[in-house]
Amino acid sequence: MSCVREVLPALPVTRIPGAAPPVSGLVSVRGELVTLVDARAALQQNTSTGRYSIVLLEADRHRFALAVDEVLDMVVVGEGDFSPRAALPGIRSPFVSGIGVHHEVSFAVLDPAVLSSAVMPSEEVV
Repeated sequence: MSCVREVLPALPVTRIPGAAPPVSGLVSVRGELVTLVDARAALQQNTSTGRYSIVLLEADRHRFALAVDEVLDMVVVGEGDFSPRAALPGIRSPFVSGIGVHHEVSFAVLDPAVLSSAVMPSEEVV
């Protein structure tokens, strides 16, 4: 959770030609251009419906945004509160570190450092 900076409504996206497949483009967050990563594309899931929220993250000194279907809640997840990725059949994405359950709702636990290193050039440092 320490990498989550804030949750924002959908913002206009400027496409980046030649960007990595999960990168939707750039969004302006109070005048700062931030790379927007489509969570569905990163997780190799069906394409989005177009409705999304933005989770602004910071990992390894990189600031980027993650487009998600919706944000239901913010919870603190401890090491013992989710199943490790190795125990998850059908999950092939290197960005998923595990699956958790909160109030009977399942959620993917993403590794923002792995996600950041995969889609952000190393020279884009905050």
